[in-house]
Amino acid sequence: MSTVAGITKQASAAGWRREAVLAALALVVAAGCSEGSAVTTTTAPAATTLPATTAPSTTTSTTTTAPTNATWDVVALGDSYVAGAGVGGPPWGFTGAYADALGEELGIETVLHAYAEYGTVAEVNQRLAASDDMQQTIATAEVVIVWLGYHNVLGALWGETCGTGWPEPLRTCLIEATATMPADFDELLGTIESLVTDEAIVMIGTQALGPPEIEKWGDEPFWPELRGVAYDGWAEGIALAAAAHGAILVNTAAWFTGPEGNQLLRREFLLPDGIHFSRPGHTALAQLFLAADGLE
Repeated sequence: MSTVAGITKQASAAGWRREAVLAALALVVAAGCSEGSAVTTTTAPAATTLPATTAPSTTTSTTTTAPTNATWDVVALGDSYVAGAGVGGPPWGFTGAYADALGEELGIETVLHAYAEYGTVAEVNQRLAASDDMQQTIATAEVVIVWLGYHNVLGALWGETCGTGWPEPLRTCLIEATATMPADFDELLGTIESLVTDEAIVMIGTQALGPPEIEKWGDEPFWPELRGVAYDGWAEGIALAAAAHGAILVNTAAWFTGPEGNQLLRREFLLPDGIHFSRPGHTALAQLFLAADGLE
């Protein structure tokens, strides 16, 4: 069993009511600052069995023959989903489920190193630049998984500063919150590229706006415009950065919210707070990364 230090954020709502969602989001905003952790785990506990989930057609991958190393290091950089918030920590989150499945697939031992950052992409870049431990761990990794972005827009969408009225002041707040994200992703993946070996696999998920945003604004006529400002621009930034730095783009957004970005994820894939993934949700998400990594 894995032990994880430094991650205390848990799911805190008990239903799908808007009040519960807002309360949980308020806790996330209040947490704000970094609660990062580096963890070393052995193969994650067995995950709930689900029907196979096929990676969306827009996922990019290459076919790679697995090296013969007896032990593989999987490094994950991300937010509360990487932290396994509400399900017991990283070993029970999607990166732990991925590492577990990868070990079974290749017949190797996997070691998970999870770094959870409750902040913006720029803040993750700052932390990586200042952490010799993170850099050294990435440098020896066989697989690096990145899942970031939502915390850039979280405060603008649900904080008290901007309000929730559309178009203003919310639109301006979102434009400001996402302005540097393409460059920030380019910097992050560029740094990772400079650290990893040529054989390492780097994957980055596209994320998405989630169920709380869809429940509040998904039926509004301005939803496409709001989503365009709050998500589409930095999603394109992820794609461009991945292409520039040899990372595999995993279109998790299509699984999370459908091809049009306005479908609610199946409820069994979410915790009662309507924000974080349940263990079956993490398992399904891990399958997307497993299908995309290109390993034979």
